[in-house]
Amino acid sequence: MVIDDNIERLQKENREDEIALLLDGDEAAFYRIKEEDLRLKDDNLIDYSWYVSNFVDTYYALCWLLKRAGVVLPTYEDYGL
Repeated sequence: MVIDDNIERLQKENREDEIALLLDGDEAAFYRIKEEDLRLKDDNLIDYSWYVSNFVDTYYALCWLLKRAGVVLPTYEDYGL
């Protein structure tokens, strides 16, 4: 997933503050990341409202933090869906 890839990249670059802003839904942080990633930069359909709908409003930050703490969340496949 493109956002996961960017967060992983930010971790490797020791940009923890940027990760926190991105997970918090900061619009400026989103656009900085979009400028740095060609997959996001070249897609005009991906804007801040897309990010909010797909990541901020879906509790992505909470799931990411739980995953980082070692919590394994079930997937659709776990339920046979």
